[in-house]
Amino acid sequence: MKKSMLAFAALSLVSGIAAAQSSVTVFGVLDVGARSLKGVSSIKYLHKDGVSSSRLGFRGVEDLGGGLKAGFHIEGALGSDDGSGGTWQRRSTVSLMGGFGEVRLGHQKVAARTIVDDFDAFGTTGIADVSRLYTLTGTSRDWEINRTSNQVSYFLPSMGGIYGNVDASAGEGTNAANKMISGRIGFKSGGLHLSAATGNQGVSAKLKTTTLAGSYAFGSATVYAMHTQNKQAGMATNKINSLGLAYSMGAGKLQGSFAKATGGSKLIAAGYDYSLSKRTGIYAQVARTDNSAGKRFGLGGASGATAPAAGGDSTGYSVGVRHSF
Repeated sequence: MKKSMLAFAALSLVSGIAAAQSSVTVFGVLDVGARSLKGVSSIKYLHKDGVSSSRLGFRGVEDLGGGLKAGFHIEGALGSDDGSGGTWQRRSTVSLMGGFGEVRLGHQKVAARTIVDDFDAFGTTGIADVSRLYTLTGTSRDWEINRTSNQVSYFLPSMGGIYGNVDASAGEGTNAANKMISGRIGFKSGGLHLSAATGNQGVSAKLKTTTLAGSYAFGSATVYAMHTQNKQAGMATNKINSLGLAYSMGAGKLQGSFAKATGGSKLIAAGYDYSLSKRTGIYAQVARTDNSAGKRFGLGGASGATAPAAGGDSTGYSVGVRHSF
């Protein structure tokens, strides 16, 4: 009996040490909304990702001792409107972390895209997504820099408000379009946030993007400003300037943005997000694109039935529910 109790105590102690040295977290978001879009034709439907990307993920950290840690992060998209789901196409990485910063390997977003996500008042999600103006031609969604596979990235350690990362991806012979290199540097202190990023993707006709952005939070308001330039051989350079505002009112938040692309095409959007709890919220968004001659920037993308006619406009609204866990 005494031996059994001693064995149980020893096992409990070992388990406690293991738990203290490592952790795994399950997380996710389910976001479903009713959406209406009007371009050349109109459509009303239920849609995922109204204000947040629906996802399921697992992440964990193991303390290796001596200030060194290992981490993993796997995350896949969820079709919360129809029950569909992929594997880990949003992110699949393993990393080593310490006083030197973090080295991360796998599939994830690139630096040149994360800056756009951070300084769009709507987080590049939903019908108000500013990157809908980022296509080079205005007739197809050819702005590809977002996530890449076969990626090696390095993140700076904490440096008193300064942060940064660089990443590179190999085409590995069969996927030349995946070949990419990008980097980002930023400074965040108090309400001030400044950042710059640049990246090249592809081989023969590289897509080059550069972004400068800043935001300032004061009281209940945060204002955003961003300038992006996208260029590729054989296509006209597209420059996009955007302004955004987020204003908190108790459990609610008002959002607004305005963006203008080369040639004069514009996107204007407004939204309201209300938190019912720390994990559940309801939201509404309205948006509109007005296109210059020949352009077809649309709220549902620049191609397809809901895209506007060349030089026309696209309008839409979305209402929905978001729950995170």
